[in-house]
Amino acid sequence: MFTGGWKTSINQETAFSCSSSTDDDIIASCLWEWGSVFSDTNSSTSITWPNIGTYQVNLTVVDNSGNSATTTAIVVVDDSSIPSLNQQSIEQLPSSTIEGESLTLSIDAIDAYDQSYQLIYHWDLNPNSDSDANGDPTDDPDFIGSSVDVEFEQGGRKDIVVTVFDQSGNSDSHAFSINVDNAAEPTSAIGLVMVAMFVGLVTISVAMIGFRRWQAGLAVQLLQGRGLSEAEAKQHIAMVKQRKKIPLFADASVIAGLDSGQQIVTSEQKSQQRQDAEYASIYGNSSNQTQTSETFAPRTNTYAPSGFAPIQNQYGMGTQSAAADAMAMFAEEENEEIIETNKQEGVIEKVTKVISGGVELPHQVKAQIDVNDAVEDQQSSIEATDTTADNQNVQQVSCPLCSSNFEIAIPDVDEAIVECPTCNQDFKLRFD
Repeated sequence: MFTGGWKTSINQETAFSCSSSTDDDIIASCLWEWGSVFSDTNSSTSITWPNIGTYQVNLTVVDNSGNSATTTAIVVVDDSSIPSLNQQSIEQLPSSTIEGESLTLSIDAIDAYDQSYQLIYHWDLNPNSDSDANGDPTDDPDFIGSSVDVEFEQGGRKDIVVTVFDQSGNSDSHAFSINVDNAAEPTSAIGLVMVAMFVGLVTISVAMIGFRRWQAGLAVQLLQGRGLSEAEAKQHIAMVKQRKKIPLFADASVIAGLDSGQQIVTSEQKSQQRQDAEYASIYGNSSNQTQTSETFAPRTNTYAPSGFAPIQNQYGMGTQSAAADAMAMFAEEENEEIIETNKQEGVIEKVTKVISGGVELPHQVKAQIDVNDAVEDQQSSIEATDTTADNQNVQQVSCPLCSSNFEIAIPDVDEAIVECPTCNQDFKLRFD
């Protein structure tokens, strides 16, 4: 029994008796009624209910005089099976969230008698307070349903208890906690502007660096197209940067220094300029010097060996005049030394001294003083002898112009200009 009635389980037989009824005479009969079922047994009866629910049982007693009295009892029929929360759904419950954000909580359970839609879920977000005053502070229905959306306004740890009930009041519960993180402070407009400005500055810087490197590469290519090597081009660009300030967005021609009309000189050209300056310092470079005579005017050497092929450099008229003066000076000294002639023939021949005396002449002078036009294709022949005169090495030479033989003292040079003592003509002679 329970207060105000009876409680039993489904399919469980429940006995009722009217033996406690009294009368001043005797109780003649007892009539039991529940629903549409009637039983007229004298003292007791047994009732079984197949479904849960609340049922009413009526008892009517009658004495021998036909007097009667009726009483009613309430019977609650339920099932004894307890619902069980699904362990997998328990493991999937969230453990953290951010304040002010919506969070979904979901769970499910099973019951041996009740269907899933007949189960009731209570979510108690404050298990320390009994808000429904049922004596249990952990089963308050702050949210109801197998899936609910909750939102926490403050950060910190939040304790939650979920409880599932079946139709008979049987229940199962699970307690868990959620860590609520504080929401990030909203970004101000100034912060957004600063971030945008920083990103723009980085982008512009990268673009500027990329453009400058690209133009610098083009500048190197422009200088290489004018005969400079890559190293010379980079050195030239560094010199231009030292001499003037290069604008940030300068193009390749400005970086290369081509906008100012500066002449680009290669290392070979610089070497040639230094060589020309040396010649000018030795022979002079005045425009009012006497032009060399036609006798010493340089002509192209067409029969010289490849080892002595003249370099076709262009020299000023002052340089050629100085060379002609030097040749005239050497010609005046040609008869200062006479060497004993061929001993086999017993004839004394002139020994001609080398006109050049080992002094290096300009290439054009040396190349064009070898022979005249009549003997350009004939190369002088040299016959070496073992004859020595005045403790000097002597060679017998055949003149390519008049074919006369004579001897000369060998100087300490590889080649020299020689004057034939017979025809008084000059030609170049090589000493191997």
